[in-house]
Amino acid sequence: IDISGEIKNTRQKMEGLSLENALFTLAFSINHVQNYAQIKENTIESTRGLLFSRLFGSMHMNREGLILAQVPPSLGIGDDENAKCTWANMMRSVKIGHELAVKAAIEPARYCILSEHHISDEIFYTYLTNNPFIRQGHEYLYSKGLFAGLNGDFATAAHLLIPQIESSLRYVLEQHGVETTILKEGVQEYWTLGKILSHEIIIEVLGEDIVYELQSLLIEKLYSNIRNEMAHGLVHAGHFFQPAVQYLWWLTLRLCLTPFYAGWNMQSENQLAEEMHA
Repeated sequence: IDISGEIKNTRQKMEGLSLENALFTLAFSINHVQNYAQIKENTIESTRGLLFSRLFGSMHMNREGLILAQVPPSLGIGDDENAKCTWANMMRSVKIGHELAVKAAIEPARYCILSEHHISDEIFYTYLTNNPFIRQGHEYLYSKGLFAGLNGDFATAAHLLIPQIESSLRYVLEQHGVETTILKEGVQEYWTLGKILSHEIIIEVLGEDIVYELQSLLIEKLYSNIRNEMAHGLVHAGHFFQPAVQYLWWLTLRLCLTPFYAGWNMQSENQLAEEMHA
């Protein structure tokens, strides 16, 4: 796919912006989270009538050849199995969407910021302090992770940010009075990330599409599963520079800046109005 035009458009949007405007433009204007309802509709439509492809299931293996997940055939199995096959096909579309977003928008925008601005990890503190998404005392780790990703060190960014995302999701639930641990055989254990992401409050606060994005990137065995594989030391260095990790860094930046987006957007519109009347 020729994406040279999209890359050119991204650079034009980023050129000449102040550092603050460049960060918010990267987070909100040059790319948007995927619409999973639309992806599902397109997937169902594209596979409708493809009888042969639905006669067979498929397996998903990791880099060592271990079977991580099996997708059953969708024909004659029932609604639940059909849903699993639809989800598997959706993950293929999501992966392609993430790759295109990284190559056409996120990476070109990141390069523009680096070429036009002198940056340090301190630039993020304004947006990380008193942030309803970030637990107090975790600002430093977010700052280092976002800064590392902005500089292209996605291995460091992933190791710092992935645990913090999980902490933030628990923090969101705790602010709504939800206890995120369970007593099991006399031991207090934390909820799994999968259970957290499926909670109705997380879906209400973050929105269904962002929850699906986090699920597909962090724990979905049919796609990235980066959280689980990283926790068990199964990820080689090169994998941290794949589009899924780069997209996750961008999504984290967006989540951290979201509480300040309305203020920034209003200020940008006022500046544009002043320029038009100047």
